[in-house]
Amino acid sequence: MVTDRRVLFPWPGYPSGWHSDAVAFEEVTRWSLGHRHDERPLLRLEHPTHFRTELVAAHHFLWFARGNAEAQVPHDEITLAFGTERDEAFRATFNRLRDTDAPRGGDFVVMLPGSREERTRGSKAALYRVFTDEDVDS
Repeated sequence: MVTDRRVLFPWPGYPSGWHSDAVAFEEVTRWSLGHRHDERPLLRLEHPTHFRTELVAAHHFLWFARGNAEAQVPHDEITLAFGTERDEAFRATFNRLRDTDAPRGGDFVVMLPGSREERTRGSKAALYRVFTDEDVDS
């Protein structure tokens, strides 16, 4: 949700319910426009530290972590993803950020890791069809 003063973003899926945070446009210290590998737009907002509730490991022993717990985790940036540049929330946020005094950072692209060959390795399968006498006769 975008208002003239802030961007509000939720994240679902926690045992305690939905969580949300809001970043006021006055808080933004720097922002950048980006795109995913498939051209969907992203906006990265840098801001003073906010604490957001996240799922964390409940227990740590050496390099092992297990269990689920919720904790307040500090963040000083958020990357907002949109479906298309025609998205009303994207346009409203982008236009409002252009009007702020916050400097614009360099544009960026988020690519998928590895090459296409590396990503599809092991996912290809050969299909075989066993013909019977009935298939041959028809």
